[in-house]
Amino acid sequence: MRINITAPAKINLALDILGKRPDGYHVVNMVMQSVDLCDTVILTKTDSDGITLTCKNPNVPLNNTNIAYRAADKFFEYTGIKDRNINIKIRKKIPIAAGLAGGSSDGAAVLIGLNKLYSASLTNEQLCSIGGEIGADIPFCIMGGTMLAEGTGTILSPLPDMPECYFLIVKPPLSVSTAQAYSMFDEYGKRSEKSIDCIIDAICAKNLQIVSENLFNVFESILDIIEVDIKPIKDIMSYYDAYGSCMSGSGPSVFAVFSSKNKAEKCAEKIKDEILGAEVFIASPINHGCIID
Repeated sequence: MRINITAPAKINLALDILGKRPDGYHVVNMVMQSVDLCDTVILTKTDSDGITLTCKNPNVPLNNTNIAYRAADKFFEYTGIKDRNINIKIRKKIPIAAGLAGGSSDGAAVLIGLNKLYSASLTNEQLCSIGGEIGADIPFCIMGGTMLAEGTGTILSPLPDMPECYFLIVKPPLSVSTAQAYSMFDEYGKRSEKSIDCIIDAICAKNLQIVSENLFNVFESILDIIEVDIKPIKDIMSYYDAYGSCMSGSGPSVFAVFSSKNKAEKCAEKIKDEILGAEVFIASPINHGCIID
């Protein structure tokens, strides 16, 4: 038996860090948005012994360090299911180590797919609880849409759908360590002067321009320290009349908001010409997380 799951990427319309807990986890305040840039995860029951992973992308680990593998392991541990003979095939489209939650979305897809494949009848709340033990973004990737994320990122509150628009997403030819980014923010980072409430109010009012003008990510305050330069990308986005632009997650991916697909496409072509090695995508907001095809 085989199941295909679509695993969407996410972007951060707002990302604030409020502090650090005694256990080392950071307290965050974020507005997260699912987009239709997606991986595909295929789950197949096999005759092999245990969990196996396959992926054509050579940068994806095919062992128990992979979030998808860990998600399957946690699912079987939680449910007590003994038959763990499962192959997880990942077709990557979401860039790796990009601040777009590609790995977390793959893990979320595994939980949703195994729940269906084994008729476990777990609720979304239970799946989110399992996923939250593996990665803070997994519960959002299960639920998806437009969400306020609080606490360590696992306390989710649904928001109205993002106004219709086009996101131009650009991953520069470099990667950022999330752990390093948090460590550098603790030492050198600055809080944003923008308020997350402004974005929430604008989403509720369906005002795309005000949403875009208030995008923020506090990790941008440490870009010089971690030697990441996104200014050339943002400058091109501004030249092509983007409503606003921002880094997603701990980076280095940058996205811009356009009301016109034509302008987004022209901007994408310019960035491909100017930023050698960049991965460039045009995506739209969606109102769901991982779904079974």
